[in-house]
Amino acid sequence: MKFLAFYLAVVISASAGQLMAQSSNNTDLLPKTVTAGPNTTQFHKFTTFEVAYHTGVPEIQIPIYTIESGRLNLPLTLSYHAGGNKVNEVPGWVGMGWSLSSGGKVTRAIVGNKADESGTGFLRNTLRTDLNTNVDADLLYINDIAKGDYDAEPDIFSYDIPGYSGRFFFNRNNNFAPSLIPFAPVRVNKYFNASTSKLWFDITNPEGVKCTFGDNYREVSSGSNGGVSFDYTTAWMLEKMVSADMRDTIAFSYVMQSSIPQEDAADTWVIEDNVQNYGVTLPPGSLEQQPAPPYSPNSMASLSSSAHSSITGEYLPTQILFKNGKILFNQAPLGRQDFTFGFNASKALQSIQIYNLKPGTTTYELLQTFMLYQSYFMNGSDSLSRRLRLDSVQVLDKNNARVFSYRMQYDNQMLPVRSSKAKDLWGYYNGKNNNTLIPQMQVVYTTGVVGTGTQITVGSDIADGRDVDSVKAQASILKRLYLPTGGYNDYEYEANRYLDNGDVQLAGGLRIKSIKAYDPIGNARLTRFYKYGLNENGAGTKNFTLNNSYYIATRTHRYWYPSSYGINIIANKTSRTIAASPAIDIVPWDGAAVIYPQVAEYIDSLGASGKTVVTFNDITDPLISASWTKPVKNSYFFRRGQPLSKTIYKRVGSQFVLKEAEQSYYQAFVDSTFPNVGMVAIKTVVNEGTIDDGVVLPSSSLQPNDASSFRYNYYNIISGDNLLTSKVNMTYDDGDPNRYYKTVVVNDYNNLKHMQVSRVYQINSEGDTLFQTKKYAADYLSGNTTGSPVLDSMVARNMQTSVIESVNYKVDKGTTTRKFTGADLTTYKLVNSNRDIVKDTEKDLAIDRPVTNFISSAVSSGTLQFDSRYQNRTVFNNYNTGGALSQFTEKTAGPTAQLWDYNNEEIVAVAVNANVSEVAYTSFETATKGNFAYTGTVTADATAPTGQMVYNLGQASGSITFPAFSSSQSYRISYWTKNGTPYSLSGTQSGYPQKGLTYQGWTYYEHKITGITSLTLTGTGMIDELRLCPFGSRMGTRSVNPLVGVTATADDAGNLKLYEYDSFNRFKLAREFNNIIKTIEYQYKK
Repeated sequence: MKFLAFYLAVVISASAGQLMAQSSNNTDLLPKTVTAGPNTTQFHKFTTFEVAYHTGVPEIQIPIYTIESGRLNLPLTLSYHAGGNKVNEVPGWVGMGWSLSSGGKVTRAIVGNKADESGTGFLRNTLRTDLNTNVDADLLYINDIAKGDYDAEPDIFSYDIPGYSGRFFFNRNNNFAPSLIPFAPVRVNKYFNASTSKLWFDITNPEGVKCTFGDNYREVSSGSNGGVSFDYTTAWMLEKMVSADMRDTIAFSYVMQSSIPQEDAADTWVIEDNVQNYGVTLPPGSLEQQPAPPYSPNSMASLSSSAHSSITGEYLPTQILFKNGKILFNQAPLGRQDFTFGFNASKALQSIQIYNLKPGTTTYELLQTFMLYQSYFMNGSDSLSRRLRLDSVQVLDKNNARVFSYRMQYDNQMLPVRSSKAKDLWGYYNGKNNNTLIPQMQVVYTTGVVGTGTQITVGSDIADGRDVDSVKAQASILKRLYLPTGGYNDYEYEANRYLDNGDVQLAGGLRIKSIKAYDPIGNARLTRFYKYGLNENGAGTKNFTLNNSYYIATRTHRYWYPSSYGINIIANKTSRTIAASPAIDIVPWDGAAVIYPQVAEYIDSLGASGKTVVTFNDITDPLISASWTKPVKNSYFFRRGQPLSKTIYKRVGSQFVLKEAEQSYYQAFVDSTFPNVGMVAIKTVVNEGTIDDGVVLPSSSLQPNDASSFRYNYYNIISGDNLLTSKVNMTYDDGDPNRYYKTVVVNDYNNLKHMQVSRVYQINSEGDTLFQTKKYAADYLSGNTTGSPVLDSMVARNMQTSVIESVNYKVDKGTTTRKFTGADLTTYKLVNSNRDIVKDTEKDLAIDRPVTNFISSAVSSGTLQFDSRYQNRTVFNNYNTGGALSQFTEKTAGPTAQLWDYNNEEIVAVAVNANVSEVAYTSFETATKGNFAYTGTVTADATAPTGQMVYNLGQASGSITFPAFSSSQSYRISYWTKNGTPYSLSGTQSGYPQKGLTYQGWTYYEHKITGITSLTLTGTGMIDELRLCPFGSRMGTRSVNPLVGVTATADDAGNLKLYEYDSFNRFKLAREFNNIIKTIEYQYKK
């Protein structure tokens, strides 16, 4: 269901300049259903449905892996939505109720028609707001909107990127720029090719990470709805994530498969009554005969049914590629049994494999595998009666040996076939075999001439056929999850409930009743019970608006007849089309039919260990409507579910004693109302006969015209924020509940562009107010520029979270004077041809007592000006060509140099009291070379002191050239070699080289070099761990196995620590040379 479900007005040709018309049938009265693919549907539950206790839905997840690639972070999980299984919903490729979170996507709810429709789509036209139904052109414009030929309503898009999610729409009052709901420091750019109708996006988070959606991968759903065909793009896939400096990229690849996500009956019941056949008024003596009455006085139609179905070309991930690794998603070899195969038959997700990139190669090595074992919930033999079920997840090591597993048990009730009508109003199983999905209701039916009429029953043959069944609704729900430890969690559910005129009613879907955690031998270790509603009355607030009127679309019919005396109306009747789905969406934007404003959690049996009571924010959505037939709601979904208060009690005897209380307050900015962003219209009158479904224009001589036959309404969309503005915490004394410690923290926000906390303050025990203010790049804007090139670059890249200046001050009780107690300032610079925005300095305020004359930073003449008492705490001297910090200097120390390797992801050498130009290091693991120059190839050696690779100095062109030396500087060169004697290096001082330890046939040597400006190392034999630094500096180095861990470290004297990992890449053993210093063993229940 979408916001608007019915299309009432239709138009066909008639007299030129007076009439416009189209074919007449009842398909325009059917609810419009556009369904995304099953995996998008499962994924969408976690972006629309806040998984928290204010909705009664617990968080159930299996962590897979977190990609950490430079400045990028991407967690992968399997998540289960425990809100219930709908009858006609097709499981995604993981299994019913389960969803793979592997990055994100943009989805949309179609409102009206699709925004990118060619010719008449929302993005191609402007909305007129100065309409007069007595003007022909205006009336025709309204008619085009009413019959769906012109899209006047913005689609609602949902976005999900790591760490951020929300909605947006195209604001036609702002050149169709995306407007966010709620406010967010996220930048959404749309790209629309009008000639091809291609629409795609990029979304940049507040850290400047840009995510591209749908440039190449877009899911399209096509099918029919009551005989009307459609095709819509329903999802835009995440294709890449790029860091703000464009150094780090995570790239996504997909494969397309087909799916039949939903097939459902679009039942209608048409009633025609209030019939008046009054014929043609003829003058006395006229020879013209009266026409036959066009409308039967007994023309009540019975039930009719058509189908709506869709097929989606889904894109499922096959690979995620990042700097030092990749993740593969492998499908089962055979097609699924719960699908009717179309093109690219749908297959289940069989395994997820995690690989790292072997250092210095293009070869990937398997680290872990997650194997998914699936079967089917079965209630018959055909595809409609089967549903994919996830039975277990086994986690394998790099040798494909099982390490641990998760197992699932589900409720043993089976769901009916997906085409079953045994479901409640929300689509959940209720065991009632309805003959139609139209809810049973009584309507007044008038036969013949207009009269009082009698009540008749329409809809289902079962009076409560669409009611909720709290037991049947739990069919096939997850009941037990076995954990890697051997223990398990049991989940107990109950139906949602809400108050309606003081009575408790059942609503669709489930809420959690208890969660019980058991150890491997079956002992209950922790039990949590949940009681819902104010004062635990068991009921929440209904998050929907519904009555029988929303199922009924009513129109007046006029029958026009041409006689020799003109075209006149000779009959009237009323038609009511009753549909199986209401015109209003009973599943709101946040996906929760019921919101619980208060939830109590009891720990252990009946709260033996205490209880916690949480109240949640809940705002009802206001209704705006052109009629019952086309209602529109403004949604405050973003202001529901935030915890307003939290009280923690401990159990003392039979009483619960208050231990801690917390109150939270939200909303930092004034709500924005986007006016007249959409328009709904319906035609309440149908012209028939000579004017077959036409529009009688105001300029026509025919009367009555259709100036009063339309209902239309403009609507607004509201957005705002749900930022935490203050929190009050009270901790109570055990012996005296009237004694407590109170803290109040207030967050101020003053810039909607970055939406970060600008000021925090709290009152201490002496009554003084302590403040901390923060400034970000966007705070320096004056118009469209800060005046500083580096700050402008930060704003342009949406780097909104980087703090430029943080200032602490206090105001003593009873005064208004600000006493500044400290401040920090971070300056930034552009390096590498302005590609990288990096730290330049970190400064702090050098004061020994509070001051009152602090000057806040500001931009002047293109540079950042600041208080003169700031002193450098850290200077960031140099960055390498990959944007990584290579040298810094702290206030009380000399410079520290850092060398990076493994695709610029790992620090492999640190030299204290050295400039980076004076330092070099390589263990020959990769092609980076660490400031040395050589052209030879490396050799694998299992005895290598560190890593796996060594270098044959005696190979052709095997010499190694050092960086430039200063003749006045002394240097230290060290290495490991298999030779029995050290290499001869020019400039070596007396007493050197010094011989160190021998390990596995390798010997450590160290030289002191003075008085040279260049050096090339030649000779024969194998060499490893070659290091250079100024004499007197201290140097440490290490080698790494990417995505696994550090494999070896060497201290300043060359002493080695070696680290080993098991086949599951967990730390296993640490050695100092051959001496074991630490071991760890892991045990899981098999």
